[in-house]
Amino acid sequence: MIIIPIKDVCFSHRENRYDVKQGKFNWTDKIEIWDWDHCNVGLVRTFDNKLLVVVRSKTNKNSRYMGNKPVELRYMLGFEVNKVSGPRSEIYTAWENRKSHERAGPEERWVVQLNDDYWIWEWAKEEIDIDSSSISRFYQLIKEEVTTHVLEGTQPL
Repeated sequence: MIIIPIKDVCFSHRENRYDVKQGKFNWTDKIEIWDWDHCNVGLVRTFDNKLLVVVRSKTNKNSRYMGNKPVELRYMLGFEVNKVSGPRSEIYTAWENRKSHERAGPEERWVVQLNDDYWIWEWAKEEIDIDSSSISRFYQLIKEEVTTHVLEGTQPL
């Protein structure tokens, strides 16, 4: 069963930087944090009762490869959750456009950290507090999902 708890949030993950030379894709040893906006985040249980987070996003870009035609890029990443912390408030600067080195911030964001390398977050809003945010609701949903399965005998996060 898939649960889509929040829509239109941001997602960041720590990953090696890639490089493309002469049409070949290679991973480098340089580690960076990648930011994605307008994401939908869901939870799913595997048959062996592992809790997975599934992040989906899409954006429109022009493809030089396709002759400068507009294309829709879809992004999906799933990962097992072993550790959850948050929600918390922090100051953050996000990438807007890596090619032009444009950044958004620094601004306050509300964030839930998953494992050591993943963050679900949104920019803070003046009209509500963090406890009323979709990030806080997402955190509560994960806690409830963990608690439910702990009672059924699985391992806690």
